[in-house]
Amino acid sequence: MNGEVHGMKYAYDALGTLLEAAMRDQKSTADAVRAMKSLTAAIEQQSRSMPAAIVADVKSQLDTTIEVAAKTLTSRVESANLAADRAMKALDRAATFSVLRICAPVLLVSLAAMATWYGVTAWSVSRLEQQKTDLEQRVAYLDSRGGRLDVTSCRLGDGRSVPCIRVDETVSYKGGYRIPIRVK
Repeated sequence: MNGEVHGMKYAYDALGTLLEAAMRDQKSTADAVRAMKSLTAAIEQQSRSMPAAIVADVKSQLDTTIEVAAKTLTSRVESANLAADRAMKALDRAATFSVLRICAPVLLVSLAAMATWYGVTAWSVSRLEQQKTDLEQRVAYLDSRGGRLDVTSCRLGDGRSVPCIRVDETVSYKGGYRIPIRVK
């Protein structure tokens, strides 16, 4: 029970101290509000009693200051716009240059590859046409010399193979020769 009384006394002392501080703060706040009201009233009275010449002079100086500030701000904005325009043009030039720098070599390499391919193809076609002409001439020559005969391999009695030509058995010998059959 003794501890309970001691705790109550402590709580009562703490509450008393807090109440005193609150009352002191409330009085200080009320004094500050009264002082502000008094100062505000004095400033209002002084501004009403200020001569018109001072008000006009302050207004003129204020207008001049505003004009100078507006001109300074305007010139800075214009300078920033000019700098932004220059930067945009420089970026456009750099972009154009980089596109040319990248695309031009690629285009040139592509053109060189295409020219090489065309040259190789034209040479190959020319060579194949020449071979075709040579082969056509050879076929015509062989045909005139007995080409297109039915030639095969015949086995002799001793086991050897020799080339042989099929002949038309219905036609008689002409001076020891037989007429071969031409394959069409």
